[in-house]
Amino acid sequence: LAILPGGTRCHFARDAGFDPERITDALASFHGIERPVSVGVINGRVFLNNASFGLYADIVDSPDYRDHKVATSRKVLQSILEGDRPAYDLHFRDQAGKQHRRAVQILVGVNPYETLNLIELGHRKSLSTGQLQVTVVTKLDDTTIAQLMTTITLKQLFTSKLPTNFLQWETTNFRVTSKSRQIVVGVDGEREKYDSPVTI
Repeated sequence: LAILPGGTRCHFARDAGFDPERITDALASFHGIERPVSVGVINGRVFLNNASFGLYADIVDSPDYRDHKVATSRKVLQSILEGDRPAYDLHFRDQAGKQHRRAVQILVGVNPYETLNLIELGHRKSLSTGQLQVTVVTKLDDTTIAQLMTTITLKQLFTSKLPTNFLQWETTNFRVTSKSRQIVVGVDGEREKYDSPVTI
């Protein structure tokens, strides 16, 4: 795989060490060194960066998302805070085996990420850990939204005063089910639908 950084965010290219502003540098891939990378597989489909359920998938699902990302994000957040829509019907087990039946957002990263905001996960130091990083926002309040609207390191997040709003662990597999027959998932930033259960 030769990497040509030309996407919206260029997550994979950046984490592999490329500068998206210098796309000609990517040509070195054709006669450079080989290195292994870990990939995710969601219901049989390979992906490179992350899969998101709930809030972000809902935001991506909006027809206004591409042109008005922040406004769309705020609109969806407000509707949840005001009780116009409940937390999402997403069933999963955490690292302790506890069953959960609601979540605001679930982000599954391929390899551990260091930062987080509402729209995306941030930088990865390694692309070859063989691990999935699961980050769950279990409930929303004003403080949580303020954190998610800016980029925060995960270390900051889990040493904050509201750690009960978040869960995070690393694993090699993860499963999400729902009462709905299909689940909308944001996969590497694109809206997709998968039959329940969704396994990664």
